[in-house]
Amino acid sequence: MQLDELILQKQALLQSKQPVRARNAAEKMGISEAQYVALSLGDSVKMLDMTRLEELFNQLEALGELMALTRNNEVVIERKGIYQKPQVHEGAILLVNNDINLRLKVSEWALGFAVEEKGRHSLQFFDKQGIAAHKIYATELTRPRLFNELVVQFCLTDAMPRLLDPATCETPNLSESTKVDSTQVDSQTFQQAWRNLHDAHRVNALLNEFGLTRLQAYSLLSKEDAQKLGENALKSLFTQAAEGAIPLMIFVSNRCATQIFTGHVHKLLETGPWFNVLDPGFDLHMSLAGINQAWWVKKHLKPTDSDQTAQATYSVEFFNQQGEVVMFIYLKPEAKKETTLSQKWQELVLSLV
Repeated sequence: MQLDELILQKQALLQSKQPVRARNAAEKMGISEAQYVALSLGDSVKMLDMTRLEELFNQLEALGELMALTRNNEVVIERKGIYQKPQVHEGAILLVNNDINLRLKVSEWALGFAVEEKGRHSLQFFDKQGIAAHKIYATELTRPRLFNELVVQFCLTDAMPRLLDPATCETPNLSESTKVDSTQVDSQTFQQAWRNLHDAHRVNALLNEFGLTRLQAYSLLSKEDAQKLGENALKSLFTQAAEGAIPLMIFVSNRCATQIFTGHVHKLLETGPWFNVLDPGFDLHMSLAGINQAWWVKKHLKPTDSDQTAQATYSVEFFNQQGEVVMFIYLKPEAKKETTLSQKWQELVLSLV
């Protein structure tokens, strides 16, 4: 399809009575979301200079409150707050704050745009496949003049719609579900290695060592360390956490960004195929159809100087139909020191089977 035809098709979608979201519209048109956004270059969209990302992120704090959005196909997480104190580490930008808590693998980012949609302003970043990595939205508390000045400072004035060439989007890597046959792995050896792990950050390294996906690994563990959960696990977990005032730590990831929320959840609402948390400053949207399965997982940790009781931690992990993990949920770390909350979390997790 020619560029002019695509532009007309996008305009028709935008003017329809029920406008389609960019991600869905792009899929309908057979192009990536980045290509869909780029159809409006020179109009409501400006291209950002991706060679200056570190400088751009260092200036976000001055804009005041912003809304951070990270998503995969199955889960969308949105959090309002201030982009404070970005840290740069070997192709990654980290923000470790109470509200805006992000791990951004910017080495995998390829395109960035400043977008205006019916008066709503945002900065949108996409990976090498044209898939949304992370989006930053202005809120009613954002300083509009500074936001506009930032866009002017970091936009490229000579960007052209040639980015719509399909060749500009790379073929994505194979899903991690295409690894080795787990029957080739001795289950007892892996179970012992898991129990000797002692560091939750080394899980990926252990899986790579054995050539396993997470789902393959969990199926090899004993029922004392991992169990597949029932179909209602998602709704049951959030309902019990809200009713029991159990503070959570929620991780939502895609291939090049992770966003983390820590705190209580309150207002829950099921709307069609989505189960939602709709709290002040925090929204979480989870696809009941897209999330294929869930597991609780126990990780054995060594006691630390600051916490002699931290000998095990329980997580609940959700996967899509491709076997990719789309959301992790833990008890809020500080709550582990409170025996009552720690016990309530463990009982909640074990009840989900």
